[in-house]
Amino acid sequence: MRPNTILAAALIGILLSTANGCSYRGWYDNFQLQQERECDKINNRDERELCKDKLKSYDQYQQDRKEVIEQTP
Repeated sequence: MRPNTILAAALIGILLSTANGCSYRGWYDNFQLQQERECDKINNRDERELCKDKLKSYDQYQQDRKEVIEQTP
């Protein structure tokens, strides 16, 4: 992602999370939606699918985060 795109996505996420009651899930879901839109702009189908494969649901993100925290000494 280009720096301007990252900044725009972050600002959108912040604004939308505020409207969503500042929930982490709302912020995460909105950021992921923005990322999915960026993936859709990729012309090459294989690259587009690789981009989308990196997207995770909030529940999967929380599970991965929990595992990392538990593994940290």
